[in-house]
Amino acid sequence: MILTDRQTDRQTGYPSVDKPWMKYYNQKALSDENPAISIYEWIYTRNRKYEDYVAISYFGNQIRYKELFDEVERAASSFEALGVKKGDIVTLALPNIPENVICIYALNRIGAIANIIDLRCQGNDLIRYYNEVNSLVAVISDIFLDNTLQVLDKTRLSKIVIASPYDRLSTPLKAIMRRKINKAELDSLHALTWKSFISKGSGEVKGIPGKTEETACILHTSGTTGEAKGVMLSNRCFNAMAFQCERDGYTYYPGDKCLNWVPPFLAYNALMAMHLPLSLHMQIEMIPEYKPEKSAKNIMKYKPNHVMAGPADWVSFTNTKGIKDLSYLRSLSSGGDSLRAEEKHKINEILKEHGCMGKILQGYGMTEVGSAASSNLPQVDVDGSVGIPLPLMTFCIWDNEANREMKYDEEGEICIAGPTLMNGYYNKEDESKAVMRIHSDGRVWMHTGDLGRIDTNGCIYLEGRLKRIIIQYNGMKINPYEIEATLLEDTSIENCCVVGVPDIDHGTGAVPKAYVVLKPGLQELADQIEKQLREKCEKNLVERYRPKQIQFIEALPLTANGKVDYRSLEGKDL
Repeated sequence: MILTDRQTDRQTGYPSVDKPWMKYYNQKALSDENPAISIYEWIYTRNRKYEDYVAISYFGNQIRYKELFDEVERAASSFEALGVKKGDIVTLALPNIPENVICIYALNRIGAIANIIDLRCQGNDLIRYYNEVNSLVAVISDIFLDNTLQVLDKTRLSKIVIASPYDRLSTPLKAIMRRKINKAELDSLHALTWKSFISKGSGEVKGIPGKTEETACILHTSGTTGEAKGVMLSNRCFNAMAFQCERDGYTYYPGDKCLNWVPPFLAYNALMAMHLPLSLHMQIEMIPEYKPEKSAKNIMKYKPNHVMAGPADWVSFTNTKGIKDLSYLRSLSSGGDSLRAEEKHKINEILKEHGCMGKILQGYGMTEVGSAASSNLPQVDVDGSVGIPLPLMTFCIWDNEANREMKYDEEGEICIAGPTLMNGYYNKEDESKAVMRIHSDGRVWMHTGDLGRIDTNGCIYLEGRLKRIIIQYNGMKINPYEIEATLLEDTSIENCCVVGVPDIDHGTGAVPKAYVVLKPGLQELADQIEKQLREKCEKNLVERYRPKQIQFIEALPLTANGKVDYRSLEGKDL
């Protein structure tokens, strides 16, 4: 491996300057340039030599790259026939089906923007998602069509395209499963079936793709830190993610199969499970229904080479019987939320026992930086770490009070710079400026709100979240992650979440409360387990860190994005 002078002369003590993580990358990862083109131009130009390879497989229906490009062109022409033009925003509320992929690239083909939302949204949330971006056209699933119909008169929608996960299935099954909508109903709703929509186009596309810095898609934050916000991700963001992942140390081959089951409204899907494999001439195996408990069975059924999933998907391996040969698996990524080291080792043991040559590698990121910004990699995998920055990204740890960068192993706010940073929150300039700040080096840095540190090898450690910090009546701060780590050492605990609740004794500030999920079959021992948990806290935690109350619950609440919804647990009286 060739190291540059910048890599070998680590002298300043500041991670963002020294970049010690670059020693793990080869010269190609450092020297190549990311092409400045749109996301559609990117996958089109990269796959000219692979037109006969399968791009998407959906329940046995295979779409080759040439066919995918033809379908994108037809859909782009059809969007133009509906009046969609450059800069317009079309809302997509679809499951993980080929039509979702086709729409994203078709809109990009004419310089329009895909606003990708959770297809289960309803009521005021759905009204806001449509109206805040002034969507006149939406492509929605027939499964949740009624959600839109109930609020249609409160939106600006003038045309609805209805796509079904059953459209590409065999005719008998399609007839049984899909929602039947007659022509009169379609006409009254100004709606089109997908087949009718595609027939609207002339075949000739007049618009041109967007520029590299222009927004390609709008995805949405989980809402765990307030109202969900629309995150504008550019063409550059998507392409830079694919560009650097191609150079991160994994082994990819044209024709490899990538399993795609992550909900399509997540950045993790759009960038990592859709755009990345298509950029690398791979085949996406699409599964429309997200069920973590079926992850092991789906992997054995489809036999992918690469899997991008979340902690819940991987944990299901420990509860799955009859696991067979897994030798086809080469890369296994975990993102979206943290996977405990104990669970990770247990799952990796199961994978190894069944012939898998790879192991689960955990990363870190957020929608605002295009999903992943760091990852453990085949060449560097450190327990407790969320990896090193990806090749084009830079991390620093920031002291907000002193307004300066911190040195190695000092704890502060994690900040990220690089080409995958969002263009900002849609129509929220103040909120954008609050998190996208220019530092003294002149660069724009994303302030993540997460606490962490960076060691001398460039490995990043997540230590908590600033907005989860519990502040006592006397101003003392408590990091709930430290309490959770202590509780999770007990083998009877499945999961837990510690939050701040009002301090009734002092009338101000907050005290820690632990919500605990016991492992199956232990509920009757709750009183005994609570006693041993309190003894453990008294032994290992200073007094202010000991939970004021421990409450056992069946499961932790989750956001639509699958993360623990700690906000719903906060603010409850003891």
